[in-house]
Amino acid sequence: MLKKIIFLSALINLVLISHPNIAYSQPVTWVKIIGDSVKNMAGISIVQTYDGGYAVLGYKQFTTGNEKMLLLKLDYLGNLLWLKYPADTIINVSPLKLVQVKDSGLVMFGYDHTILRNFLLKTDKSGNFLWRKNYPDTAIDARFSDFTKT
Repeated sequence: MLKKIIFLSALINLVLISHPNIAYSQPVTWVKIIGDSVKNMAGISIVQTYDGGYAVLGYKQFTTGNEKMLLLKLDYLGNLLWLKYPADTIINVSPLKLVQVKDSGLVMFGYDHTILRNFLLKTDKSGNFLWRKNYPDTAIDARFSDFTKT
């Protein structure tokens, strides 16, 4: 009896080791690649929106030194609904985080290397620019690293 238990335990461990996705992961529902091979795009932050889709904050590099912050809206299957370049997000901006707020708008946080300021930028739920607030460094090169909605 003990030999059967040890054998069964060893067999289960062998199956789990040879197929780790059985024990540790979920199946992939979908995968989407957005962008092209000529222009560099990078996603920085993603949130699931109240409508079940996704919003993605990132940047797109057009040429060396010419990057723009971008905001993408995807449906629940990852299909691109719209892509926006929020106002006042030209060269030398590092987007860091995205949150959706109570009115379904989106607030982006980042650092503007040109004017040496942290910033918050808000859009409506369709990605239309509403406002931008700049916050100066509080010390030498003191950049904010995170924020949360309250």
